[in-house]
Amino acid sequence: MAHTKARLGMVAVSAAGSSYTDVGGLISVDYDEGDEAIDSTDFDSEGNKEVVGGEKQSTLSLSFHRDEADSGQDIIRTAKQAGNLLYFRVRPYEAGSADQFIAQFLITSLKNSSARNALVECSLEAQSSGAITHSTQ
Repeated sequence: MAHTKARLGMVAVSAAGSSYTDVGGLISVDYDEGDEAIDSTDFDSEGNKEVVGGEKQSTLSLSFHRDEADSGQDIIRTAKQAGNLLYFRVRPYEAGSADQFIAQFLITSLKNSSARNALVECSLEAQSSGAITHSTQ
């Protein structure tokens, strides 16, 4: 069985969706592409639950080491403080991978964690707004 290594994944951000800036110090990426299930069960369902697909909602979670000189991290902080949507381009595997997605997200949480004898770690949670574009690099 072939395994896919995530050690070279990349995330880049853009306020306008045209020119992207990489986010440095990336530790982890968690992306969940979900569909809302709408209950369509009725008397004709013969006791079986039936659902149809509803609205799509995706979530994105990132963690990264804080770097005050990193432009991508600055763009994230600015968007969070202003409450603006931000384009994220996520390449979850190595740079040569064919899979990537681009979408606008609202950052709902931006957290900083620090501990003695450790690097400052930041994490964010975001929810998609609008369609998600899957493409090749």
